[in-house]
Amino acid sequence: MGNKAIGNGIDPWPRCRRFRAGRRLVLALAMGMSVAIAACGQAATVPPRTSTPQASGSGDDGMRHNITRPTPGEPSTATPGGVVTPHATQRAAGTATPAGASAPQRPAPAGTRSKFVWPFASTSIWNMPIGSRAAYLPAHLAVPTIKSLTADQNIIVMDPSAQLVMLAHNSAGWSGGNRCTASGPALASVPIPAGFTVPSDGHNDPLAVVMPDGQTVLQGQPCARCVPGGPATVMDLSASANLYGNGMAGGGGAGLSTLGGTLRMNELVPGGAIRHALKVDVDAARDLFPVPGFRWPAVHADSCAPGCYGGTLPAMAMGALLALPANLNLTSLGLQTTPGRMLAWTLQNYGAYITNDTTRSVFSITTEDGPSGTMIGQFQQAWGFPFEAPAGNATPWSHDINVILANLAVVVNNGPASIGGGGTPRQPLAPR
Repeated sequence: MGNKAIGNGIDPWPRCRRFRAGRRLVLALAMGMSVAIAACGQAATVPPRTSTPQASGSGDDGMRHNITRPTPGEPSTATPGGVVTPHATQRAAGTATPAGASAPQRPAPAGTRSKFVWPFASTSIWNMPIGSRAAYLPAHLAVPTIKSLTADQNIIVMDPSAQLVMLAHNSAGWSGGNRCTASGPALASVPIPAGFTVPSDGHNDPLAVVMPDGQTVLQGQPCARCVPGGPATVMDLSASANLYGNGMAGGGGAGLSTLGGTLRMNELVPGGAIRHALKVDVDAARDLFPVPGFRWPAVHADSCAPGCYGGTLPAMAMGALLALPANLNLTSLGLQTTPGRMLAWTLQNYGAYITNDTTRSVFSITTEDGPSGTMIGQFQQAWGFPFEAPAGNATPWSHDINVILANLAVVVNNGPASIGGGGTPRQPLAPR
């Protein structure tokens, strides 16, 4: 996660992990690439520009991101209602949906959604709810001793009409070197608002930027853009995605989407809702099973695996889907904060995929950092306390995170033929 300001409740511990080598894509990923529109087939709607100049904000690095941020929009009125009464029964491991079995799907709500705000197909791994046939196995996550919760911020840029800037190769990666300047060829031309910067800070800082066609998502890591209006850099390009597709392709420890599963602006706020699966990082040395080290939908494990993986539960691998079991009454958890109850609702209804190793004793959720602000900054403003939580139960938020972690289970029958475990989804599918 990089060196961060302690005074803001931000994780000060460094995160200098290199991802699996040998996956650099050909440099042909450049401006003008054309990707076929997925089954939804509709044109992307560019989010309206409602920018209002504000003071500079700070990201999870504790450094200033000198940008002009828009005033956050009205929170979604589609709220999960805080707590639901489970309507499915917890099933023992080994009762997986037969391969190829068709699962009934609840119809999507009427209307449409902006893929900029709520991306990918309704049946993608990120949007598919947990199903009634889900089989759960307690995850037994190790209790975090450094921080109960940290933020792994992903750089999300969704302004396809912004001025094109050069995205160049920089070889510094996670070595601690300077990521600010190009040390290799141009990789692509990408639309990034002139005032948005990303410091060279040693974090993962994966980039997802929507290209001028309004649907192609170019992805790479680690990203830096140190001078307003200047070029941006990454060490590697990952596979590109499409806002209307399944949203699986990407990078990082699991090789999954940068955009998919990210906790976005206006979701974990009063009146908001998180209606998609999340991405989380765990301490692989204590939580992830060494061999083979990953499971669907992950396409690989960390480059340090199996040596850096020390878990004892085979189901706990990179790509595992974690969820609160269906038969768990959320009111019985005694959660003390509204965001804690909101997060628990999402983890019971959509779950979270393990996509990275924290390399230390913390639990981390992937959050948005972009031209419109940072999710963790908005959280602090909305609730009056930091998103990142100290270890132990010193604060109500820490208490809630630890209770949630203690109750998480692996959906052992999650697979391509039974996303979320199969059966009847706990929630309606996302609008098309």
